Amino acid sequence: MKGFILLAVTFFSVTAFASNRYKINAKIFVDGKLVSTPQLIVNEGEPAEMEINDSTTHNKMKIKVVATDVADEKVKNEILMKMQVEYNSPSHQFMAAPQILAKAGSEATIRLGNGKGHTDAQMKVVASRE
Repeated sequence: MKGFILLAVTFFSVTAFASNRYKINAKIFVDGKLVSTPQLIVNEGEPAEMEINDSTTHNKMKIKVVATDVADEKVKNEILMKMQVEYNSPSHQFMAAPQILAKAGSEATIRLGNGKGHTDAQMKVVASRE
């Protein structure tokens, strides 16, 4: 799936100044193959969106993420990432809304799809404060 192309990263601004900014580095795998390595800079609580299209296979993946700090004294130095993922291929599609609570600077993995005759998608993300 070398034909995957990162088409767009769109940032939506709701407030003029956010209290934190996050850098999110991701590795996206489909059926075990690395298809994209996007990087997003997002303001706390504001959605960022990207779309990946493969012109060869006509597979498409949209990912929206909202990152925030956690307001809990027991959970320090962790970033909450709420995501919406849509995957479409000529043979099937799926949607997921995973949430990840990860220590800043540490890699976290999200697996989407079951791999049993269907697409097995996986994201590895590292979020850090800017």
